[in-house]
Amino acid sequence: MKQLRFALPALTIIADALAQGAAPPAAAPASDAITSGQWNFELVPRAFQRNPLLDLTVITEMTDRGRTLPAVSPQAPAYYVLHSSGYHERGERTGRKPLAGPQIEAALQHALAAAGYLPASPGHPPALMINYFWGSHNLFDQDNLAFSEEQWTNNILERAALAGGEKFANELSRAIGRSDDAAATVSTHLGSPATDASSSMAGMSNLGAAAAVAQMNALMDPVRLFKQRSPKNESLMEQATADCYFVVASAYDFASVSTHVKQLLWRTRMTVGARGVSQPQSVPTLIAAATPYFGRDMPEAEVLSKHALPEGKVEIGTPVEVGPAASPPAPKK
Repeated sequence: MKQLRFALPALTIIADALAQGAAPPAAAPASDAITSGQWNFELVPRAFQRNPLLDLTVITEMTDRGRTLPAVSPQAPAYYVLHSSGYHERGERTGRKPLAGPQIEAALQHALAAAGYLPASPGHPPALMINYFWGSHNLFDQDNLAFSEEQWTNNILERAALAGGEKFANELSRAIGRSDDAAATVSTHLGSPATDASSSMAGMSNLGAAAAVAQMNALMDPVRLFKQRSPKNESLMEQATADCYFVVASAYDFASVSTHVKQLLWRTRMTVGARGVSQPQSVPTLIAAATPYFGRDMPEAEVLSKHALPEGKVEIGTPVEVGPAASPPAPKK
């Protein structure tokens, strides 16, 4: 896991740093509609943009029980009660200002309603209990040696699950394990230090050969290959190796909530890259972007790019009520 740990400032893995002749990142299209899986490349730092383009991911995973339920839509709604598990900050403490609970709840209710999920009422008893929480998930400080390699790995895999779901995180975990095994194998071929002149020359030759093998292994590194499998994997890896804000909404069978075993039906995870943007600036847009995906079984995460402010939104001063225009005076005869 060391190769991931020390490459984090560059938001990549060490294999990318070792690879020679790698092409520079391509500029993003000028259009707001970025192709799924293509991350946003910017010349102007996001913190200085008036309406920054946000990097978003959404993944909904359903249980076997959830797949048996009828599809939900505005024409065939499902009714729920909402429960908050509050704000969570994971990884390095940053002190970023969180989005207030009432704002999260309002944004989530609005997005759920657009997808066909409505608050329960006396005439519409709840079928679901939707539990949600939100927060930020941050990289550990690379200079802090108090964290073990296992903690570093888990820090990245937790964000991988938020961005890409359990399947993506499990695949990344296996790639990291194979990468560590390959690194350990190369390390055993370096041998012990030479103690005399003749063996020193042989040792230098062996070291050069080992370095060549190490570079070749870097090009074939399992984590690198996993990242380069598709543009979407590259985007999800970027999200997993950088600070992000997240919202998680989990739907349970309402009747099971009062029992010892709550029955999960589906879970939607949403992330937005935290670089250069605040939670109040980005999280409402993230939740709105997730509207089509609530309660929908998704084989893989969706990667989206949207502006923080809706297109065409104009911010003006306090509105002033103006009465009907006065009729012009009648012409003199």
